[in-house]
Amino acid sequence: MKHLAALLPLFAIAVVIVPIYQQWQRSQSSRPDYDNPSTDWKKPALTKSPSEMPSEHWNVVPGSVEDGNTFQMQQQGRVETIRLACVNAPQLDQPLGVRSRDHLRSLLAQADNHVILTIADTDRQGRKVAEVNVPTPRSDEEKFIQYEMVAAGWAYPYEKFADHCPNWDVVQQGMKEAKQNQRGVWAATPAVKH
Repeated sequence: MKHLAALLPLFAIAVVIVPIYQQWQRSQSSRPDYDNPSTDWKKPALTKSPSEMPSEHWNVVPGSVEDGNTFQMQQQGRVETIRLACVNAPQLDQPLGVRSRDHLRSLLAQADNHVILTIADTDRQGRKVAEVNVPTPRSDEEKFIQYEMVAAGWAYPYEKFADHCPNWDVVQQGMKEAKQNQRGVWAATPAVKH
């Protein structure tokens, strides 16, 4: 009987923890999985277009570019992981993955790692999914990073999540240019395109 009484606190903890865990799992299944396009996730209807959301100025965390579509940003002591909206890029262990990452690094470095984000969504991993622009030497112009990555052939449009991309037409134009010129993922080199 003493052994049973000793297990009573563990049972009470389990009674509290299990429903919380189940609720968390349900909330995760309703979020998009940008890294696993084979899932049967259904696109939610957006209540507010990403183009209506405010843009924010951020700085890239040094050394944080993980691959061709993920990096970390910081602003006033807050750090967020960003996943590029509209596009997908080869993973580091896939053909052209390292070159894709390096191209993104160079684009961000050209702007002294200063970016302008328009956050469109949050994915299952808690990353902010955003359109990213960088200032150019001409103060009245910006480069749209997603277009630059796709037009150079180091990323491709992510059609599954096109509704989270206010500048989808621009990304599509970049793909046409890259395909026509057989750049990067559109060259003869085998590249993984989800």
